[in-house]
Amino acid sequence: MSGFGYSVLGFGAFPSRSIVAGITGNASNVSAKAQFNATLWASGTPKVLNISSGVTLGGTSGTAALTIESDLGGSLLINNAGTITGTGGAAGSSGAGGNGGNAVLNSGGTIVSLVNSGTISGGAGGGGSGGAGGNGTTTSTTNNTNTNTNYWFVYGSENCGGANNQQLISYSGYGQINNVSGSSHSASGVVFLKGAYSRQNDDGEGCVSNLFIVNIQSTAATSGGAGGNGGAGAGFNQSQANGSSGAGGGTNAGTGGTGGNGGALGADGAAGATGANGNSTNGASGSGAGSAGKAVSGAVNFTDASGTTNGTVDST
Repeated sequence: MSGFGYSVLGFGAFPSRSIVAGITGNASNVSAKAQFNATLWASGTPKVLNISSGVTLGGTSGTAALTIESDLGGSLLINNAGTITGTGGAAGSSGAGGNGGNAVLNSGGTIVSLVNSGTISGGAGGGGSGGAGGNGTTTSTTNNTNTNTNYWFVYGSENCGGANNQQLISYSGYGQINNVSGSSHSASGVVFLKGAYSRQNDDGEGCVSNLFIVNIQSTAATSGGAGGNGGAGAGFNQSQANGSSGAGGGTNAGTGGTGGNGGALGADGAAGATGANGNSTNGASGSGAGSAGKAVSGAVNFTDASGTTNGTVDST
């Protein structure tokens, strides 16, 4: 991947010479220090690292594609003619999109010079997942015609003892419900509805009551649809992807929100969309997007030599 050579910049003391190393093959998670050796890296001797045209350096699992270690001694000049790309952020599958990785990271305080005639790109952020749709409810009514077992009973206005004008409901499975008023009554999680007149009931002692059909109304909950997955952010060995649509909800429930798109190289992803409202609850907000990694992070004196840069370059 690399080779060493000595380029004499001047005669005299050793610190006036530069040590030149080159990266000529593709690699991932590259250590600048490893292109030299520990002794030379820590020395005050100027160092030059050349990255050849056609070479691709990539970051994986969030590690920078090229890391400049903090124990650097002396100066370092990097001439990049290749392609350096950070990790692309993961797609949000049930939450926020993943953050992209840095392309070049200077982890120390020594200012490094970087001349770019190639392409340096921070990994893009991944898109967030869409929010779940709001929940819904459905209402159904069971209509009855049998007033022998299921009925709405209204006592007569006289000769019914203390029950004059009172109402009760009798319904199979729910027993007898007393002290009913109006034309609807809620009990045991359902609503009883007073229906059409059916017949009279005469107790033979002057209490003439009326029986009405009783219908029962019940409500069931339905679930909102799941939010769609976000898209992956562009990065090393990873293409940008758009978010997917959310799933449909149950009856009267909302559809899940669409997942956010992954970002292009050097760009943040997009947040997921809010799920649609149901008739019971509102849809949930989508999850946040991943942030892009930087093209160059840390103390770097950057020179653009007609190259391409995607993402932030820290200023010195």
